Amino acid sequence: MAANNADRSSICPTCLQTFSNFQGRRVHERSQHPLVFHDTEVAALRTDVKKVRWNPEELVMMAAFEASDPWAKNINVRIQAEVLPHRSIESIKGARKGDTYKALVRQTTSSPRRAASMPAPRSPPLPVPSIRSESPTSAQCNTYCWLSFHSFNIWEYCLRGPQPPPRHLKSEEEVHACM
Repeated sequence: MAANNADRSSICPTCLQTFSNFQGRRVHERSQHPLVFHDTEVAALRTDVKKVRWNPEELVMMAAFEASDPWAKNINVRIQAEVLPHRSIESIKGARKGDTYKALVRQTTSSPRRAASMPAPRSPPLPVPSIRSESPTSAQCNTYCWLSFHSFNIWEYCLRGPQPPPRHLKSEEEVHACM
């Protein structure tokens, strides 16, 4: 039952017929006013709120900000105010609990040269000119190349091209040979 909880009366809003309870009204609406009934069901089930995933750029910006002052108090509030105003404090707390985020903060803290070279907290990452213009995948990496100080080298990851399958996976010929 996806009907709005605020309208749990026993009176049908379409034909104003009265029923003994809300359940009776819903049975009536479904059988006598199916278009209106299903439209209200769809509207009640449609939610504009969705779980927003963390973008790697946001995590890097947050880690760089935290690494710039590791002894700061109320770091979650400061991150929200100065780096990610569109994120809630609870979501920032949750993101900071992850092991990958903690490793990123440690890595950024251990190399102050890299933390100093980070862009300003609210500026979006700027594309960097391609080093290897003949590579078709380098264009895909331009946006993310400033993340190269992350725990992996993004250029190597993007430019190495398609990889063979892991050894534990058998080829099609090997699978058919076993049959």
